[in-house]
Amino acid sequence: MDAGKHLWEFKWVRDLAVLAVVVGLCYAAYTIRQVTGPIVLGAALAYAFNPLVTWAHRRGKVPRWCSATVILIVLVSLAIAFVVGFGAVIVSQATELLGKLPAYFNTLADRLGLDLDWKTLFDQAQAAAGSQLHNADASNARPVVEVARAAAGMALGLVTGILQFVSVATVGLVIVGFCFFFFVSHWGPITVWFEQFIPEHAKDKTLRIVHRMDKTVAGFIRGRLVQALVMAVVLSVGWKLAGVPYWLLLGVVTGLLNLIPFAGVIGFVLAVGLALVDHFTGGNAWSWGIVLWPTLVYAIAQGLDGWVVEPTVQGKATDLDALSVLLSVLIGGALAGLLGMLVAIPTAACIKILSQELFIPWLRNFAKAQNPTAG
Repeated sequence: MDAGKHLWEFKWVRDLAVLAVVVGLCYAAYTIRQVTGPIVLGAALAYAFNPLVTWAHRRGKVPRWCSATVILIVLVSLAIAFVVGFGAVIVSQATELLGKLPAYFNTLADRLGLDLDWKTLFDQAQAAAGSQLHNADASNARPVVEVARAAAGMALGLVTGILQFVSVATVGLVIVGFCFFFFVSHWGPITVWFEQFIPEHAKDKTLRIVHRMDKTVAGFIRGRLVQALVMAVVLSVGWKLAGVPYWLLLGVVTGLLNLIPFAGVIGFVLAVGLALVDHFTGGNAWSWGIVLWPTLVYAIAQGLDGWVVEPTVQGKATDLDALSVLLSVLIGGALAGLLGMLVAIPTAACIKILSQELFIPWLRNFAKAQNPTAG
């Protein structure tokens, strides 16, 4: 160590300090993800619509706040229209599915040769609880009080859970809308404000790297949103025509799952599985059409997505191979759950860009320095 130098004057110490701050901020953001989640979602929507707002501002001199307001009104209107138009159908299908689950489990048990009767077990549990309440007398009031207290606690917990979910969802949507409006309206000043922290000697290279990241992440986000919408529409309509039960519920769920690479196949497996179980529960004989038509619809949707939608709206935005995408999603899910799976691909793409621009050249220079006589 050089004499007379303070510890913070060494570059590697400053780099480690910056890395520690970044890791600490990421950890803090994860611990309060109930707040950072809506903020990230609002920023992502602003990021996705920023090119449209910028185009309107440059071409038509439309104020950014005005474009942001119009986009926000359109998004809210579409969400309300979807809830009004299809919300009742989705709730009805979800309720019907929950009601038929015991029968579906019985069908699966019969097909697998298992001696289980889910409906009988459920009915016996209900009968036992009712018998305990009916046969209790005044001398045995304590069990009745305990059962009543437990039932009241369950009811209170259910009501509290519903109210908590509604309140959290409402606050989350408000945060998403506010962050979307703020980031879209002030996108230019925000980016300019961050530029002052870039050293002059590294500004050109840094801005080039940031531009590559911006192009990659923006293409991925916009592409995934469009792909999810197209998949939800195509699968919902196709599965309805194919006679798949709960077609709208499954189509919407599969479309949302398509935001995560490879996750859409889960919705396909559920659709085929529920179609088969529902078919056999009704006492029907085997038919190839029960599997063939839902599979054909999914294949058409995947072909449309892979050959038309993805090349048009996303292209080779991330430039990652299939194995890298799969591993990134798995690692992101293991580290941060659903949010980690959603941000895994753009994060991996940015890491690849940083490696190409900084780490790999540094390794090459290091190797040359260790072997200066190499041709």
